[in-house]
Amino acid sequence: MTELTYPGQRQRTGKIRPRNVDPSVRPRGVAAIASGLVAGIAYLAAISVMGSMVEGNGVWLPFHRIAAMLTGPSAMGSVDAFDANVIFSALAVHAGLSMLYGLVMAFLIVEFSPGNAPWVGVACGALLYLVNFYGFTGLYPWMIEMRGGVTFFAHLLFGGLVASCYWPLHEQQDADEHLSAA
Repeated sequence: MTELTYPGQRQRTGKIRPRNVDPSVRPRGVAAIASGLVAGIAYLAAISVMGSMVEGNGVWLPFHRIAAMLTGPSAMGSVDAFDANVIFSALAVHAGLSMLYGLVMAFLIVEFSPGNAPWVGVACGALLYLVNFYGFTGLYPWMIEMRGGVTFFAHLLFGGLVASCYWPLHEQQDADEHLSAA
């Protein structure tokens, strides 16, 4: 009886092959970057809307805090106001981090079936929350105030979406000759 496998899942053989020999299990860069961007947009929407509804924060507060990572604490001046420079700075920082996190998560996601990958993504989102809001707060102390349920949920959402979006994009990238390097 043959064993069923999912796209990207390693087939079990008697010998161990290095990861880079089997192109079906290598992460796909375009799929990982696109997944990270989609999840990053959902994260920003969730944290802005839920933060204003649940915690009473202004919808622009997360953007000001993220922009301050690039421009410094001066971006924290008027956190409830729309400021195009702050918003675009925040979007640049967040898009870059989302793409990077999507690429890193793809190396783990390819090891799991499309049905299990979202749960792995949620776990990665929880880990990412801990790293971002307990590890990096030494560099960005203004982020400490964002610790809480809304931010934690938004990170779980981010991780789950990266993993959920990755597999369909992975398969699409394999089907498109221009995107596939394999």
